[in-house]
Amino acid sequence: EFIVGMLDMQSTLAHLEERLLVNGIVEAGQGEEAPRMQLLGHRLQRAEALIAEYEAGHEDLIMPMDAAWVISCATLVFLMQLGFAQLEAGMCRPKNVIATYIKNIADFVLGTQATLFIGYAIAYSQVPLFEKIDAWKFFFHLVFQATASTIVSGAMAERINIIGYIFLTCFLSGFVYAFSVKLAWGDGFLAAGIVPPFHDFAGSGVVHLLGGSAALAGTIVLGARKDRWTMPEKFVCHSVPQVLSGALLLWVGWYGFNPGSTGAMSSVHDARMASNAAMTTTISGATAGCVALMYDLIISEGQHMDIQKFVN
Repeated sequence: EFIVGMLDMQSTLAHLEERLLVNGIVEAGQGEEAPRMQLLGHRLQRAEALIAEYEAGHEDLIMPMDAAWVISCATLVFLMQLGFAQLEAGMCRPKNVIATYIKNIADFVLGTQATLFIGYAIAYSQVPLFEKIDAWKFFFHLVFQATASTIVSGAMAERINIIGYIFLTCFLSGFVYAFSVKLAWGDGFLAAGIVPPFHDFAGSGVVHLLGGSAALAGTIVLGARKDRWTMPEKFVCHSVPQVLSGALLLWVGWYGFNPGSTGAMSSVHDARMASNAAMTTTISGATAGCVALMYDLIISEGQHMDIQKFVN
């Protein structure tokens, strides 16, 4: 049976090579002389060359589609700033609500300046002030960067001076995030220096690991809020509706964050990738919420549920 199976496989590969030769995918004679893996590799190279040739000849059609898709998704990601602000403000005490909103706005306002003058140049070796760049890519970079900074804002809520936070968000946006992008998405070591290259589709490392690590470092330096563990009744969630609204806004924003990470919408492949990302985002969030809900209802015998756990 093994020998018969091997013969069938050889027959299939021989038929594939013949079809490639007949259709001009590979040059005459190459199918007989080159190893099969090289033959298939040549086929892929030819396909990539044809795609590049097509894109070069139809840039006036492809570029507007890609730009419109990226800008639309980036706008949804920008909406996450409001989601983060509402979630954080609802969780903290009333006296710190305004400061929480200010920090979330400052992340984008100050981060834009930091990126314009130095961050984008570090990440992509292009200076927006003096060189022609794709402006829609600049905007997409900004909203991802703001998300990374806002993670830090929530972790250090109610216990950081606004002046200190201004310096922190500028440093994170202009240097730390920019270097991370260069390493993983630009021409840095992770992106171009290893084989196979590092792959981060939607920023799980570049955005969320970076933001979470910076948040952890900040909370270690600042410590817990005063009386947080001796008088926990003072730190209850002061606005549940605001927290729930923030969670819904964040969920909407994720449909820009994940599907929008395709960076394009001008091919069937792009559409399928974006659709898969949207489906995964929906299923993962819904499943996590169901697990948290069912856990609380089972543990409490149907008496109550933990809103904070459910939302997160």
